[in-house]
Amino acid sequence: MNILRASTHKKILISVALFLLSLFSHNVLAAKALLPISSEVPAGNSLPIDGIWVIEALNKRVLIEQGRAIAVDPWVHAFVWEIEPDMVVQKDLVRVNNGEYKGYDLPLLGELQATLLNNGKLKYHVKGALGPISFLLRPAELTDNQWFEKELASIGSIVPPQPPIGIRPVPMPEPDPVIIPFPKDKTPFPYPIANDFTPGCGGEGQALCNNKPAIRKSKAQKLGCPGKRSHFSARNGGECWSCPKGYKRTAQFINSKKACAVKFIKGPYKRAKYQRSVWGCPKGQFHVLKGGGSCMACPKGYKRVQVAGVDTLTCDIPNKYQCDGPLKPAKLPPLDNPLANLLGSRKVKVCGIKKDIIKQAAIDLKNTAQLYYYARKLHKQLTSGSAAALYVYKGLQSKQWSNVVTALKKMENYKKLVKIAKQSKSKSITIGLGGDVQLIVGSNTEFGIAVNTNGTGRIKPYNSTGFSKGIAAGADLGIVVGVWRANSNQLDGPAQGIAASVGVGAKSGGATVWYSYYSRGTRGQEYLGFSIAGSVGFGFEIGEYNEVWTQYL
Repeated sequence: MNILRASTHKKILISVALFLLSLFSHNVLAAKALLPISSEVPAGNSLPIDGIWVIEALNKRVLIEQGRAIAVDPWVHAFVWEIEPDMVVQKDLVRVNNGEYKGYDLPLLGELQATLLNNGKLKYHVKGALGPISFLLRPAELTDNQWFEKELASIGSIVPPQPPIGIRPVPMPEPDPVIIPFPKDKTPFPYPIANDFTPGCGGEGQALCNNKPAIRKSKAQKLGCPGKRSHFSARNGGECWSCPKGYKRTAQFINSKKACAVKFIKGPYKRAKYQRSVWGCPKGQFHVLKGGGSCMACPKGYKRVQVAGVDTLTCDIPNKYQCDGPLKPAKLPPLDNPLANLLGSRKVKVCGIKKDIIKQAAIDLKNTAQLYYYARKLHKQLTSGSAAALYVYKGLQSKQWSNVVTALKKMENYKKLVKIAKQSKSKSITIGLGGDVQLIVGSNTEFGIAVNTNGTGRIKPYNSTGFSKGIAAGADLGIVVGVWRANSNQLDGPAQGIAASVGVGAKSGGATVWYSYYSRGTRGQEYLGFSIAGSVGFGFEIGEYNEVWTQYL
């Protein structure tokens, strides 16, 4: 996203970025956090919310107990600090009113306020050292369910008799779970795959075919090369070859056309015939020391994997066989590790019909050139520094959503954009503040409002967070204008975007074009809309890949 003038918000954006990285980065090397353990922090009074809770964005558990929040699972905070079990992450938790609590957050270095919601979750707001941060906790196993139900009742929540609201056992998180996006009984992809040697993987909606263990065929026997007419070759760790009767071995390579000759110099020549491995294994098998000498083989289509000449006892499949027929690896939403797609992980991909969204983005943006032109005019007006533009900016900044809509409706460029959007069957428009922070990868955040182009429905405040690959940006907030195919109440969830340019005379410029992920119903990468955070130039790279998750505030 583009760099604009709101330098006073650097702390807020950096804080958000650090928090995001702390949420999403749990498989990196980090230093041990300088936090006390539970025995070093005095216990306070018991609370109705005492028990085990799950930080939703992290999927990590904490134990709230007598005024303290204690880590149950490990995680990495701010890409740097490793928080270990039994470390105290919050202290001085006290109840200040019905469903309201306060305390101090140690990793974020700030006072916190926690509010119990009607759905049983806790909404935290922390005034951190680098700016405010909000996040949710859901209950997993409470110390006193009846006390918790009374606390819910005190805020007007209706508590069902069984089970208590919001109480769901949460299993111990496991790293890198295998994604199974579709049930096994789904109709297989219609492309016929003759003699499929990778059943259970590689089909549409199925995981990519991956490494498999080597198969032990037999104990190695008859080591060495048999007979005087058998010739040793160092190929593939040691092989035995023989020349036809009446022929002798030459100095040529064992697999060459002149490997054998009647007369050493004059010929005639013939090829040598492969006999077996010097280790006593038939062709297509290889020897390992396991079990006193064993003959191993890879499944059909797989290749033996060696590291520095040593067998790993695993077999890899060539990339062309990872998916069946014309299918290609297609990206899924990175639900468990938001960096997975950026890092190329196979575990967030399935086999499907893959579109080249880099090429498609340029086509789709060109096809919406008129709509893009009016969106860019509105964006230019909102970043002009005029009194009306500043009013919208401050309204977004302070989250006075109705003031923002009132100001927009007075702008001719906004009216024209709404009109053209309706004609092009675009159902909603978003106006927000967004920005980037360059750390290990680019992290981005945006918040604002979504409104329907037909004037129906309520204003939908939203927040989007995510990561970018290949980004070159600063840490300022700027205006973002988006135009979308879906209604304002259908914009939440994951999306992937590609920075693209359009060159149509006065309508030239750049934007991020957004697509859905792969799904069996749509077969993936459907066009969702585009957003403008600036023109092509500094901080904007054609082909830059973005992934975001949007939720309503």
